[in-house]
Amino acid sequence: MRWLVFGIIAFMLLVLDTSFVTVMQVRNVAPMLSIVLLVYVCLFASRLSALTACLTLGLAMDLATPPLSMQGEGTLTLIGPHAIGFLFAGYLILQVRTMVFRQRVITISVLTFVATLAAAVVMTAIYVVRSWYGDGVNYPTQPSAMWSFLRWGGVAIYSALIALPLGWMLLSTTPIWHFSAGHAHRTNWR
Repeated sequence: MRWLVFGIIAFMLLVLDTSFVTVMQVRNVAPMLSIVLLVYVCLFASRLSALTACLTLGLAMDLATPPLSMQGEGTLTLIGPHAIGFLFAGYLILQVRTMVFRQRVITISVLTFVATLAAAVVMTAIYVVRSWYGDGVNYPTQPSAMWSFLRWGGVAIYSALIALPLGWMLLSTTPIWHFSAGHAHRTNWR
């Protein structure tokens, strides 16, 4: 996999995730474009490259997410929820990628839905456990984790719909990525 291509596309999608997607927001639900890239990379890259890309993308999302406000004074940038959530989602995609048609946009869309929900479960669990500390931070799961899950369901559906055109664009760039997973290497038997 060419990491430069990944870096450029990841940067563009992260910028769109943090700034432009608010224009597409409907009732506090906006798509996550970076999840589409995560699914695409996990479908085609080697396992190590895919998991490294998931962790990198998750860390970048954690750093790009607005800081959490603390009661009293200050803010807190929490590193980990997106990184661990994206890593878990990537691991799930790696488990099913041999059972799906990789070159189909609908596959990317359906797996984007699954990956978003998987990452949401992990991120919400991290925020819930972290809120038990009683440190006065306003976490995204307050007042109820159930509302957080419902919101993430909307994000998953919206991201899956956005994955149709974005997945098609990513599939059209496959030759420049130089993925090596799933290709048999020739061996000279003499």
